[in-house]
Amino acid sequence: MSSGAKVISAFIRETVAGTTPASGDWSLLKRTSWGVKPTQNKSENNEIGGSRMTEDDARPEALRRFELMVEEVARNASAVAQNTAAAKKSARQAEEYKNDASEYARNKFTFYKTSSDPDGTIAGLAATTDGQSFWVAQGPDALSAAW
Repeated sequence: MSSGAKVISAFIRETVAGTTPASGDWSLLKRTSWGVKPTQNKSENNEIGGSRMTEDDARPEALRRFELMVEEVARNASAVAQNTAAAKKSARQAEEYKNDASEYARNKFTFYKTSSDPDGTIAGLAATTDGQSFWVAQGPDALSAAW
């Protein structure tokens, strides 16, 4: 096309596909330049593309909802991982407490004063092994003694 050829383009809506109406209102296409230039025209022409579907229109609503669910599942998975780690830590701590209580119970003996064992240590020493401890009850108003 030479620079002297000024072509104007127009369009009309077809009522029957492939058939140009004999009468009606023709609309002119907006020209942004008359000729070839070294740079591209990057402006949008709303006269042509005003009724085009956008990306959001093309995606079904179900797909958008699915994407939201995937995002929520990812957030929940992160929370589950944190809760799992906390539960494992609590389980380890409970096991440690159980072992401490069990060891304390194995090493905790209480003996009482009797006429044959006036200070309660004879029975305590006889019932325990090295490394174990025992208590001798001293009575309701006295402190207990550990051996």
